[in-house]
Amino acid sequence: MGSILLSGLMSIVLISYSELAFLAINPKIQVISPWRIPEFYNRFPGRTALLDYATAKGIPVTSTKAKPYSMDDNIAHCSYEAGALEDPSIPAPDDMWTRTVDPRAAPDEPVDIAILFEQGLPVKLCVADKLYTDSLELFIALNEIGKNAGIGRIDIVEVRRNLFWSDYGLLTYALRIAK
Repeated sequence: MGSILLSGLMSIVLISYSELAFLAINPKIQVISPWRIPEFYNRFPGRTALLDYATAKGIPVTSTKAKPYSMDDNIAHCSYEAGALEDPSIPAPDDMWTRTVDPRAAPDEPVDIAILFEQGLPVKLCVADKLYTDSLELFIALNEIGKNAGIGRIDIVEVRRNLFWSDYGLLTYALRIAK
């Protein structure tokens, strides 16, 4: 989640990009941000306290004290941040990447694909003898192709370091501009 720091004369407020987008659509939305509520951030001053709480309550989480990465994982992308990842001089651990093969271990063989774009959007994908026209199946197929080829890893340093995976996004963008 990206954020924008807005500073005023009397206060400094951290607002997320998502929050701004939702408020632009509907200014009446009430945003509940636990990290801004004193009862929450006083009880949970850091990731260790949150991990202890999850363990005590039997809540399954992927983070551990040894690997306290925050991970936002969905079909469109997976992002990681926190812990040792905050230091850009330290390479990301190989076992952190759950959605892509290590590029050094990916097969060194081409995969021929063809994508038909209509009005800038991919509407058909041909891979070997398979044809995909359903947008979800096309999305999943491109993610799998990218995963196996070791594509999609992005390391960005903004206010802090974030690492992303997005095979579909990178593949469709690269193919779209390659016309």
